[in-house]
Amino acid sequence: MAFTSPSDIIIALAAAPDIQHIKSGFASQLIGLMTSLWRATGTPAQGAIPGAWAICDNTLLGCYPLPSKTGPQARALLYMDGTFPIQNGFVMPDRLGHMGGLNGTLTTAQTVNGDVSVGTSNLALRRGVSDFTNVRWFLEWYTATGVTGINATCAVTYSDNSTGNIVVALPASVAAGRMIEIPTPGPLAIKSIQSVTLSATTG
Repeated sequence: MAFTSPSDIIIALAAAPDIQHIKSGFASQLIGLMTSLWRATGTPAQGAIPGAWAICDNTLLGCYPLPSKTGPQARALLYMDGTFPIQNGFVMPDRLGHMGGLNGTLTTAQTVNGDVSVGTSNLALRRGVSDFTNVRWFLEWYTATGVTGINATCAVTYSDNSTGNIVVALPASVAAGRMIEIPTPGPLAIKSIQSVTLSATTG
């Protein structure tokens, strides 16, 4: 149900589960850049890497095993307390979908077929607003790439069903755990990515 008064929040907090997120960091990360803890060890367990595109849900290794909510029920994050070994920022997104298997040495188009417009029954609710502007897309490193900086061309479909290519500059020697956002032009949002093509091998 929706929270309509302070007493609703008090009641919800009394029954809320205490969920711990304890992760060890990755080496070789750079200040001011985004790092994913999906593959970091700790609690929850080290996240899985699917070979092909897959929609994520609460049964996936690495996710919080929260029970699904249906109908008029709602779930909200009401309180979070964090301790970091160094000054840091923390973002807690809903991981809608992912894949592995892209290769830093191939220069031909590599298929992604990542689409958040179709999937499990609650995917539309998890996306938020219907124009996909709450969805962000990233290139995420499961293993380090080589010492050559290159460009990655992402073939995408936008929220208005038009298509295009977005070029993302990839620096040299990107370490495992790094995330680089795929930017969107103007008011358009990305609802699917068909492929990624590298301009050269990373070495």
